[in-house]
This record gives sequence, C-alpha cells and structure tokens, in this order.
Amino acid sequence: MDWPHFITAFAQQQQLPNEYLQQAQKQFDPVVNQLENYINQMQCVDRDKTTPLFIGLNGCQGSGKTTLAAYIALLMEHRGLTCLNLSIDDFYLSKASRESLANHVHPLFAVRGVPGTHDTDLLKETLEKLRHKMTDFSIPRFDKAQDDLLPESDWALVDRGYDLVIVEGWFWGAKHQKNDLLRYPINALEEIEDPEGVWRGHANRSLKENYEGLYRYFDAWLMLKAPSFNNVYAWRLEQEQKLKNKVAQMGGLDHAAGIMTPAQIRRFVQYYERITTTILEEMPKWADVVWSMDDQRQITKQTNRLIVQG
Repeated sequence: MDWPHFITAFAQQQQLPNEYLQQAQKQFDPVVNQLENYINQMQCVDRDKTTPLFIGLNGCQGSGKTTLAAYIALLMEHRGLTCLNLSIDDFYLSKASRESLANHVHPLFAVRGVPGTHDTDLLKETLEKLRHKMTDFSIPRFDKAQDDLLPESDWALVDRGYDLVIVEGWFWGAKHQKNDLLRYPINALEEIEDPEGVWRGHANRSLKENYEGLYRYFDAWLMLKAPSFNNVYAWRLEQEQKLKNKVAQMGGLDHAAGIMTPAQIRRFVQYYERITTTILEEMPKWADVVWSMDDQRQITKQTNRLIVQG
C-alpha cells in the first residue's frame, strides 16, 4: 500500500514494519477520527475559550504507548490540530530526591517507577497551565540512561496552546488497592525486601492521595492491554536494548549508567507487578478504548466506548 510521505517517514524514524501501519490504519485511525471530530465540534462553538482535549494513555512497559502517542500526534498535526505528548516518566523525582525518599521511607524508593517517585505537584501545575493554554513555561525531561532529571536548561519550552494533550504512563489511570490486599507479598522483591509492606503501602497511599486526583483533568482514557504481566519482562528487555543502541550511537556507553542488564531488568519489573496486574484486571472494565494485544503486540480485539466528555 502507498502511504502518505509523512507516514512512511514516521515509520522509518520509529523503525516500524508495514504491519504496524496496517494495524494502525485499522485500529487507531478511527479513534483519532473520533477525537478530531470532537475537537472540531468544540472549536466551532468558541475556539478562544476551548480547553485542550486531555487523553490518558495506559500501557505496560514495552506495549507501544509512546509510539501510539506519537502516531496520534502526527495524524492530528497533519489535520491542522496541535498535540502535545507528555510522559509521567519525565516527572520523575531527581536521583537525589529519590535517595532522600529511600532514606526516610524505604530503600526501594531509590528506584524510579512506582507511585511516590514522581513530582506530582509539578505535574498538576503543568496540567493546569496547559488547561488554560498558558505559554512560556517549561516541561521537565528525564534521562533514563543517566537515571536523573536533565538540567532545567534542557527542559521543553511550551510556547503555544494545544488542541490535544496526551499523557501516557505504565500505571496512568490506576486506582489504589484496599489495604487488606497489600498484606501479603506477591513476588520475591516484596517478600524479601518489603516484608512489612512499608514500601507498597506508601506507594499505594501516594497513588490515592497524589495521582488519582489528577485524573479529573482527563476527558477520555485509552489502553494498550498486554495479555498478562508475563509479557512485561520480554518487552522491557527490548526497550532497554533500544536505549542501549541509541546511547551507543550518541557517543558511547560511558553515558549509560542507568541502562540495566537482563538480570537487573528481571528484578526491576517486580517493582511493577502488583500495580500492573491490578490494571490488567480492572482498567479494561472502564477505559474508553481498550486494544487487547497478543504476545507479539498484535491487536486481537478493540473495545470502544468513546463518548468524549467536555
């Protein structure tokens, strides 16, 4: 099939096979059309007073959510609409702040990932500014290869208002668990390194108190659903190899302090198991669009309940 030039350029940049584009046309394009139609309808009423459409995008590590967000933004921009993609990963606390959290709460908080390791005050402030289409402020950027925030001089400047804002994250949209579900460890990490449940309890309270309130900004939720948590290790391993290759091309692995070995990744994904398994069970019941995937990330089913609320 002959794709538009901007689509083929995107595929080359992202190293995507034609099968991805075929799947995207069938599965993603109709949803993009729905979002575009809603934005256009709202702007016909009063463009100057229209707030951006906020979309939450969930998917476990390696599911393709960042690529999907970029694809949606690409289509929107070629239809004359502006789109900003944010990742909650860019709102991670600095390494020094996480070390402080590890010293005062629990050692496992030195590792980024779970609720409690993000600057949710800054995230809320950013969402509020975007909602009011403010400009001349910066959005943080996190360097995973160095496992630390980039200097503020390297943050991204917002110089215009946006029609669509997509926020993606592996647990974005997750709800906290009841306390009795936290009582027993679910893997070796929790059993050996968090036997009293201090770490998972604090992460759970953080999710409830600092993240769930931010969900009110969002008009619709999209989910890329993995078959099970078992896929996370394999997909996360692929991500790390891509990061390693990228860093090597940029000037050498001496810059890659944060890149993990397969053994480190196997331990690392245990940090995410509790919340990921809960998301896989609960979020498909209420998310507006759910794309169910197989082991090869091919979409086998779509559930679309999309009725965007303004």
